[in-house]
Amino acid sequence: AIVTAFKSGEDTYRHTQTKLTISKQQLASTAQTVAFFQSIQQLRQKYNVTYNNFSLTENLMHVAVQASSSQPLTDFIAALKNEKRIDVISIDK
Repeated sequence: AIVTAFKSGEDTYRHTQTKLTISKQQLASTAQTVAFFQSIQQLRQKYNVTYNNFSLTENLMHVAVQASSSQPLTDFIAALKNEKRIDVISIDK
């Protein structure tokens, strides 16, 4: 009888703990994403390149970049290769 009486409270407690765990994961993921975008923005400023187009899906980032000459673009690409969250870089034009 005692276990049955506390079942509702226990279910609520477990449900709340699950929500807290999910919230912590989301906050950590958001912080990592913000840090990534800040580092990409810093690279843009450091190498003086311009983003003409920027799109992001879950696993793919597409950036159209313009530079005044080939050297800043080369340096920018080299810096992107050092980013931890970037696995592959593909250059179209």
